[in-house]
Order: sequence, then C-alpha cells, then structure tokens
Amino acid sequence: GAGGPPMAPAPSMAFAASAAAPPMMSRMAMMPSEEEADEDEDVDDMMFEAKEAEEMRAPQRSRAMARGRREMAQRQSRAAAPAMFTPMATTKIWAETHYYGIRLEEQHTHLVPMNEFWSDFSEHVATHGIDVPFVSSNFAFAASSQTEVLMALAVLGLPLSAAPEPSDVDFGATEITFKATASPLVLFRKEMTAVPEGGGSTTVLVGMNFFDPDDRYQQVKGQNVDKFITTGEFLRGKVYGCQVTVTNVSSARATLDVLLQIPQGAVPVSNGFFLSSKHNILHAYSTERFEFQYYFPVLGRFTHYGAHVACDEKLVAYAPHSTATVVDRLTHEDTTSWLVVSQRGSLDDVIAFINDRNMAGNDASLVAWRCR
Repeated sequence: GAGGPPMAPAPSMAFAASAAAPPMMSRMAMMPSEEEADEDEDVDDMMFEAKEAEEMRAPQRSRAMARGRREMAQRQSRAAAPAMFTPMATTKIWAETHYYGIRLEEQHTHLVPMNEFWSDFSEHVATHGIDVPFVSSNFAFAASSQTEVLMALAVLGLPLSAAPEPSDVDFGATEITFKATASPLVLFRKEMTAVPEGGGSTTVLVGMNFFDPDDRYQQVKGQNVDKFITTGEFLRGKVYGCQVTVTNVSSARATLDVLLQIPQGAVPVSNGFFLSSKHNILHAYSTERFEFQYYFPVLGRFTHYGAHVACDEKLVAYAPHSTATVVDRLTHEDTTSWLVVSQRGSLDDVIAFINDRNMAGNDASLVAWRCR
C-alpha cells in the first residue's frame, strides 16, 4: 500500500527530464569546433588588415589629389601669364622662280616658241579682241613645255569640264553629221584617203623586216646582229614580229605620219593592232623604230601591206608589199640558228654546229633532251 500512490509522479519526472534535454543538446550544438574557430580568427585578421591598409592609403590619395590640384593651378597660372620667351621657327629664304619647275638659267626667250597656235591667237586678238572666246585647231602644237601648255589653256576658250550631255553623231550614206551640245569646241577629224606620191627624190627612208621573237639575233664577229626572216615562210600558231624603221637623212626636222598594219589573216598580240597611224616628229639625221607582233591562225598565203610614210598629206616613202606563206613545217630550216638545230636538227647537225661555231651566248641546255 505504501508503494502505490507515491509512485505516480514518476512519469512526470521522466517527462521533465525529457523536456529539459533538448536545450542542453542545442547549446552543445552551437559551440564551434576548434577548426571553425581558427578560420573565424583568420577572417577577422584579414578584415582588420584590410581596414588598416585602407586607412593608410587614404592619406596617400589625399596627397595625390592635392598635388594634382596644385599642378593644374600652376599650369593655368603660367598660361595666363605673358610669355617671357617664344622660340623662333627655322629661317627660310623664298626665291622667285618665275616659271614653275624651270631653273633660272633655262629661262630664255624661246621657252614658248612661235608656232601655228600662237599665230592663230595673235590674229584672233587683232581681229576680234579678247572678249570673244578663242579656239584653234592647232592647240596641239603648244606642247613644247609645261609652261606653254599652261599658257595655251589660259587663252583657249574651251571649258575645263566636259559638256553635260554628249554630242550626237549621225552617220549617213555619204556624210557624217556632228551635232554639238556645247560651244565653243574643237572638232578633230581623221580619215584615210588616197594621196599622190611625192615627186622627186625624198629625204625619208623606210624599211620593213620580219623576225622571230624567240630567235632574234645572231652572232657575227662576236656581236649580236638582227636576224630577219627572208624566206617568206611562217609557222601557223607561232608569234612573229615586224620591225619598221623610218630615217630622216636631211638636216631639217620632218613631221611624218606612218601607216602600219599587220598581214591579212593575222591576229595581233602584245597590245598590238590591225591598223595604226603614228604621228611622229623626226629630227635631223635620226631614226625611229616601230615594232608589232602577230600570229597566223590558219594556213595559206596572205598579203602584207607595206608601211607608208606621208608628210603634209603627200606620200614620201613606203616599204614594198610582201606575201606571207603560212605552213605547218618550214621548207628550209635555218641551219645557222642554234634554237632550230638543237630542237629539230639531226645529231650530226648538232655536232657540226658545235664544231664550226662559237657557242658563247648559246644555251647548251637546249640539247639536254637528247641525253637519254
């Protein structure tokens, strides 16, 4: 009987113990470990050091800003103050040259020579005055120097810019009508017409010869001499050249027009032409050379119109016409040519060529294909 009721409070004690346990465990769980405590101390040290460094840099920034403000104030003060000294630039001496690009010793009374253009200008001023625009078809003659060109442009009445609309050209059956959209103007006309042959002896000589660009020269007594084609035969598809020489054998200057053309059936190469007219001023005892190249695409016989030279619209000299025979294989091989002998000659021809001729200047590698 004594142990019954007094034992009832036991569950309450147990409950109380159970209820009190969690707070104790919570406090134990909130206590950090030794490693975590060391990390927290390191973080605190780093923050403290950063704060100290920031406090140390603050005066340095303040001093730098103050120094910058002082330097700016000094520059502004110096800019406002009057300059005590100004450096002088390099001394230059300007000299009058009178005419652009011409030295003083080259300036003479013949700098702008008299010619047809200035004769036309003098006549125009005397007849019409300077208020009427001046034009002359002879303005191309005013080109002896840059000074003359500039002076001619100054007096010429042509506009410096092109017309807003191009001129119209109507080709009729027997005439050509040119409708200009602006004036004044200079109209050039160039045509090919039959001219009479100049009578008497002439002081202009003309020659026309043909050559192979791959075998242009031959050695004669140790010198390179032009090697021309005299057989009249040409290979189909091979490029050939024509050389025209015009010589003035007189003591006077000659103004000439040279008419050139390639043979019939030929095609021009190397920026060549089918037909071309060359205007040339040939001085006394001088020679002018013209060269052009072409090839024949088909076999046959074709006429080559010789070069013609005219002076003052009169024929003064011409080269005779010739006939070109185009073949696939030459009838007569040039045995004096190392290029021909080395490629198409027999072995005996090659040995004979080497024994009889000086090989200086000849390419010995051309017979390398024979060494098999």
